[in-house]
This record gives sequence, C-alpha cells and structure tokens, in this order.
Amino acid sequence: MLNSIVKLHKTGIMVDIDSVQCHILSGGDIYSVVEASISANRSKLPFSFDDLCQIDLAGRDVTQAVESYVNPVTIHCPGQDSGQKYMVGITNDGIRLGVQVKVTVRADMKKIIGGAGEKTVKARVASLWTSALRTICSPSGESVS
Repeated sequence: MLNSIVKLHKTGIMVDIDSVQCHILSGGDIYSVVEASISANRSKLPFSFDDLCQIDLAGRDVTQAVESYVNPVTIHCPGQDSGQKYMVGITNDGIRLGVQVKVTVRADMKKIIGGAGEKTVKARVASLWTSALRTICSPSGESVS
C-alpha cells in the first residue's frame, strides 16, 4: 500500500491514504489502478483516482480501459480465435453471403461501467448481420431498398 502511495505522489497524483486503503479493503486491485492513474495522468486524461477505482471495482480492467480510450480497439467479427474466416448467411432467394467486419471501438469512460464488452459487440454484429440478410432480397428476388 505504501509503495502505491509513494509511486502516485512521485508522479504528481495526490491521493490520501484513506482512499487507497478503502480501495484495497473493498477488494480492488490497487496496482492496476495506480498504473492506470499514472498512464491517464501522463496522457493528460481527465480521470481522477476515484473514477478509476470505481471502474476497477465494477470488474473492468482499468489499465485496458485507459489504453482503449487513448488507442481505439479494433474488434474482428468473427473473431480470429473462432476459427471462422467469414460470417456466412443465406438470403431469402438462396444466395450465400459471407462477410468480415472490423469494428473500431473507443472506450467512453463515463459509460464504461455496465457497458458492452468485446463479446457483446461481436454478438450484436452477428445479430445485425442476420437481420440484414432478411432485408437484402425479397422472396421474389427483387432488391429491397
């Protein structure tokens, strides 16, 4: 605990002992919050130590949240780890279509608690893809606009 406070004070982030102790006793990962606070401070981001503690206690990776705020994350759908190269579907007139989707996401720190994670984004993209297939062609084969 003392090392964390010293590290924060050396980088110019003034935090009282009670805040650090409260976060530790709440089950938070103080080392991740300290690293994220230092990273946010160096990047001139407007996040306080308490904001990052809240994100940590909500179960999010604070360091990754700050990093994705600075450098947006690209999510590949379907995921490269899924073994599938394309999301494949069949239109109403029997045409088979396959797509690859890349979604670039920047974290909104005000909404990160309770926000969508990578799995949720992939599921929403897949859902939108299947609903889009239904509207691509009508049963008669004419394009629907």
